[in-house]
Amino acid sequence: METINGKIEYILFPKKGQPQPDNGFTIASLKPEGKGSNVIIKGCIPGVRTDMNISVTGEMKTDRFGTHLAVSSYEEIIPTSSEGMKNYLASGLVSGLGDKLAERIVSEFGEDTMRIIEEEPERLLEVKGISEKKMQAIVSAWAEQQAVKDVMLFLKTYNVGNANAAKIYKEYGSDAISILKTNPYTMADDIKGIGFLTADTIAMAMGIDRRSPDRVRSAILYMMKDSSEKEGHVYHTFGQLTNNVLPLLNNGDVAEEDLVTDDDVTARLEGMKDAKLIISEESDGERLYLPMFYYAERNVAQKISLLCREKVKNHPIDFDKLESQNGIEYDSVQKDAITLASRSRFCVITGGPGTGKTTTMKGVIDEARSRGLKILLAAPTGRASRRLAETTGAEAKTIHRLLEYKPGEGFGKNEEDPLSGNLLVVDESSMIDTMLMHSLLKAVPLSMRVVLVGDVDQLPSVGAGNILRDIIESECVPVVRLT
Repeated sequence: METINGKIEYILFPKKGQPQPDNGFTIASLKPEGKGSNVIIKGCIPGVRTDMNISVTGEMKTDRFGTHLAVSSYEEIIPTSSEGMKNYLASGLVSGLGDKLAERIVSEFGEDTMRIIEEEPERLLEVKGISEKKMQAIVSAWAEQQAVKDVMLFLKTYNVGNANAAKIYKEYGSDAISILKTNPYTMADDIKGIGFLTADTIAMAMGIDRRSPDRVRSAILYMMKDSSEKEGHVYHTFGQLTNNVLPLLNNGDVAEEDLVTDDDVTARLEGMKDAKLIISEESDGERLYLPMFYYAERNVAQKISLLCREKVKNHPIDFDKLESQNGIEYDSVQKDAITLASRSRFCVITGGPGTGKTTTMKGVIDEARSRGLKILLAAPTGRASRRLAETTGAEAKTIHRLLEYKPGEGFGKNEEDPLSGNLLVVDESSMIDTMLMHSLLKAVPLSMRVVLVGDVDQLPSVGAGNILRDIIESECVPVVRLT
């Protein structure tokens, strides 16, 4: 580890005009004090700016771009010389405060400049060219710089790394310290990348009561989200929940009076139900849902029910023509599947490997083509959609692309701007999780037919839910199983 004092000459990342990432990651060129070549520094340096005097500590590393200092900690150096103070004030700290005005401020107050700004800011009005508005801007910028330092120093006391500290400051600003002292578990709710475990480490270091309702609440939400992501659960029973939450809350050496109990979890759950943070449903015992999964699952079921109730005209199918066109002879089950797909608003074609799902699906598509219908083809992954396109000779998209997904904005297609077409065929449907099926069906108008194709024993969804299996086992939807 080594420490280098110097001045930021220019910033390589983020580029000029772009915002700094939430984690404060920066790449900059640092001119060391005295002699020596510039050093590239990389790491979490929130609030960094050109001409900033800084002391950085880190380890020299080499990657494919060259040698750089991987910053582990840093501190801004407030200059004390007249020239240094002038450059500091004109460095972009305050918009519109240039070299001339900075020079007048330093000429007026000399070595006392920084103290005046911090303790007697109203005296800035004595400087020609500084209005009340400009004075307030300088005070605000100075206060923000101090707030960043105070928050970073406070969090460093509890061994919070620079990256997380930058996220925390970006979310809460100068209120960060008071918010964290009141309820450090707020971080787990508000800040992406900071979960219960990080918040709990900080909270324990701050001396928060182990049986605090805020701690129990945060652990419940963390466990439910974590098991949804890692194990695919859409809901939990009370027994499952306590079996997972209590070890999490009572980890390590805990005095008996500090042990969290079933009663503590029950009491907190009741409050969370009242606040609609958790939704309880009685069905073969109590089921505890996170709201997003509860409403997604319910809405999927309701939309499928509505589609299944919609009538479809029965059209005769010329199987001789289809078989001649594709050079194949369909068996009776495949014919049943093609017929079912043409006469159902919503249906499933399933079967194991090698049972003819692809051939049957192509028959469904060709039958619809023969009637001049507009067909949409989709699959959950890029690989599956490319294979679908090759098999059918038609354009196929991922479900995200079909729904015009944009990062940070969500899906462009929904109930207000639905998909346009007569038939939607979705391959590899076993990979679709609850949330994605919810988004897909929101964009399906009641006039569209939907055919799901997939093998329930292959490639389960990564996300929560087992949609295709549940649809089949419900016995509420027309299904053909190829053998």
